[in-house]
Amino acid sequence: MVRLGLAFLVFLPFLRQKFDRHAVTLMQIGAVQYGLMYLFLFWSFEYLNAYEVALFTIFTPFWVLVWAKFYQQKVSLLAVILAISGASILRMSSATPDEFDMGFVLVQLSNLCFASGQIQYRQVIATKKKTTSGEGSSDLHGFAWLYLGGFSVSLFAWLLVGPAWPEVSNDAWLAYLYLGIVASGFGFFLWNSGTHRVSPTVLAVANNLKIPTAVAVSLFVFGEKADAWSLAFAGIFIIAAFFLKPAMESITRRQK
Repeated sequence: MVRLGLAFLVFLPFLRQKFDRHAVTLMQIGAVQYGLMYLFLFWSFEYLNAYEVALFTIFTPFWVLVWAKFYQQKVSLLAVILAISGASILRMSSATPDEFDMGFVLVQLSNLCFASGQIQYRQVIATKKKTTSGEGSSDLHGFAWLYLGGFSVSLFAWLLVGPAWPEVSNDAWLAYLYLGIVASGFGFFLWNSGTHRVSPTVLAVANNLKIPTAVAVSLFVFGEKADAWSLAFAGIFIIAAFFLKPAMESITRRQK
């Protein structure tokens, strides 16, 4: 709740999109992509280690594929399979089976929400550009609505089932500021801004590029244990998936 609230405040000064039907749509996207996504994601930490949570996001490209197909956007199935296969190597070598089921389901619900938001945002911006000159559809001018939607969901959940407001140390506030302003704030803004600037295939595969990085941080920063060789091997699959579509397009052009 705090991090989404901070992200909203950071982007509030840039808000130019008035509160209309388009703003409501952006709030709905943010409620799912950020609000519900975070609820399921943080819940999963009760059952999984940090690196396992990262590993179980391997199916996000699949959910991006599903939503892209729903909106009739072309996605390379082979690239998505490669991306999932590469991340699967990491999962099989690192995950513990004890509380797999509940943790896995929660992360997949989180993945589904995040993928849904990406494709819907991509679709909304594309529609907006068709109906305006393009200037009014700037990501920066309307992004605060997404964070407000996500914040509203997290606020409701905290009021409903959350604990009393805890005492927060100075170090914890520094972490909140980083997560809210940098990770959630600028991170999600840059991510969604890229969703409508790349093909659906690149978008799907890019969702798994974060996994080797997340696992590496879990291992080397937080001291958790996993197979580093599997991490490197899986990275080959994921990177291959990322460059598959441009390579295939280049071959097609040469043949023509």
